[in-house]
Amino acid sequence: FDCLLYLIEQRHRSVGKEELLQKIWEGRVVSDTSLSTCIKSVRQAVGDDGRAQQLVKTLPKVGFRFVGNVRLEQASAVTPPLRDLVAMAHEIATLPTIAVLPFGFRAAEPSSGWDSVFADGLAEDIIAGLSRFKWLRVMARGTTFAFKPPFAVQDVAAELQVRFVLEGHVTLGAESIRVTAQLVDAKQRSVIWADNYDELRDGLFEVRDGITDAIVQAIAPQIDGYERQRVLRTGRTTLDAWSLYQRGLASYYLQTSEGLRAAASLFDDACQSDLGFATAFAYAAASRNRLVLNYNPSDRDTLLLAARTSLSSAFALDANDPTALAVAGVLASIEDRHDIAIAHVEGALNVNPNCAYTWGLLAFVRGRAGAYEDALRASTQAMQLSPRDPAMAQFLMVHCSAFFGLGRYIEAIEWGRKAVFAPSPFPGAHVYLAVALLRLGRRLEAREVVAQLHHRFPGYGSKGPSRVAALIAELDRAGLNVH
Repeated sequence: FDCLLYLIEQRHRSVGKEELLQKIWEGRVVSDTSLSTCIKSVRQAVGDDGRAQQLVKTLPKVGFRFVGNVRLEQASAVTPPLRDLVAMAHEIATLPTIAVLPFGFRAAEPSSGWDSVFADGLAEDIIAGLSRFKWLRVMARGTTFAFKPPFAVQDVAAELQVRFVLEGHVTLGAESIRVTAQLVDAKQRSVIWADNYDELRDGLFEVRDGITDAIVQAIAPQIDGYERQRVLRTGRTTLDAWSLYQRGLASYYLQTSEGLRAAASLFDDACQSDLGFATAFAYAAASRNRLVLNYNPSDRDTLLLAARTSLSSAFALDANDPTALAVAGVLASIEDRHDIAIAHVEGALNVNPNCAYTWGLLAFVRGRAGAYEDALRASTQAMQLSPRDPAMAQFLMVHCSAFFGLGRYIEAIEWGRKAVFAPSPFPGAHVYLAVALLRLGRRLEAREVVAQLHHRFPGYGSKGPSRVAALIAELDRAGLNVH
């Protein structure tokens, strides 16, 4: 464990291969295989692995770095047992962790064995689905299936050292099936989400796929939002990478110019705190993309250059990070490379088809490419996947703009109203709504929407993106004075 302790001591920086060989092996000749085996053992000791790399990161062509949070305490007269040191190292993981326990089951009729297969398969599929969210650390099946119902959730969470536990139960009737599931914050001893799913028993395994998707789509946003609120409540002045990332998301979803600049800075800080945090690099780029799209700032070129740099770092860490792929698609759309943009975002959905945010971005890039019907299908999927998503204002605006592009102004008005009254609305939604009203002769209502735009986004008319410039000019010519 000398290697682990040295990496923890040097956690403020990366440690190169040669330095490790000198410090741990005192310059003795050691093969690359031996070094790799040592790093693997270090990760296993703290519950990490080479794929997740939540605590010990491999930085290509640089070395290794311990990226967890460390709490320093005054040493006692007696050195803690090694197992306690390992537990302490494991506890400092920053990303949220979840254990999906085997689902219990009971059948109305004598068991044929299929009820057990169904219940176990459901939990396995949920584990696989949640594992596609790169910001979430999911315990492996082999670990969680060592526990059998009935569970003492607090004991399971303590033994696995996870914050969240998903447990559920399957009841098979003669003609129907019911699945109940609940998500527990084990540290707070509280249920933060629960639901029931009732289906006919016909096509049992197709039913299992549908329930799996529904549960994954429900609890991933629940954990993300719950973590964001928890971080915002802490009030700490010294923040780890995960906390910086969550505060960045809170600023990002405000969608104001100031909020997006604050988000970019927070994501940059998260990246510096954890050089292996690919999703933080992706959101650093996303914040700058959104600034350019919404506000056409004077430092547009600088922002886009920084976005490209952040995406390069994200892809160097994980070429298949779905958030990075989706954000790269938006950047390509800004550059009017629409086929490439759509291909990038569709690639992100191939990695994780359960992410509402990515479906929203697919709707966005399709709309910018003029594929309005396809955009409507994607935005509908985003809204159905996550009805309370923090990006809902974006989904609604894209839906409105797609109807506007099709010349279906009544529907554009309907969805535009929803978009401008959603939390943290986009300024562009006001423009689409006002022009749709104007084109249907509803001038007074259009004037009211322009007044809302002035109040919420002062000066927007002079700095709106080129895509809506013609619409702003149309409102100006009608005497509504957006500028």
